[in-house]
Amino acid sequence: MQVDAASQHGSSWWYVDLGRSLPVEYVQLRLPTQELLTQWLGDKLVGVPSLEVRVGDVEPGSPGDVGEPRAAGTSNSSRSSRATAGGGAANPVCARGLPAVAAGASPGPTVVDCAGMAGRFVVVRLPQAGQLALCEVQVRQAGHHCCKPRTS
Repeated sequence: MQVDAASQHGSSWWYVDLGRSLPVEYVQLRLPTQELLTQWLGDKLVGVPSLEVRVGDVEPGSPGDVGEPRAAGTSNSSRSSRATAGGGAANPVCARGLPAVAAGASPGPTVVDCAGMAGRFVVVRLPQAGQLALCEVQVRQAGHHCCKPRTS
């Protein structure tokens, strides 16, 4: 499991390496409440960012992880001026536009259906500048049911 340094200048991301390409049934996220996020980030919190979940075989931050083109006139001395390492942006999108803050005082998990998308890396990222805050992430492999459901 990896987390990048939270950045106000580019995307912030978290990923897990599953070891090999596996089909992902769903990703379950436990997100912080607005109150908790404000405690953690204080005045660094600006608005309510949205999250993306991506599943694929390109390791986030690797040379092959070329993300969105940079705006004209911007540069980064350690990367190409036309593209940046995308924090997993080279992998296919499972879901985008998810609120990065849990609703309510005692929220349940956010479950993202990835419908068996195959990949070695599961990435949760803010596609915009900001700081990512997660409480818990669970990844369920498609077709792998370890536990029998309770019966009454």
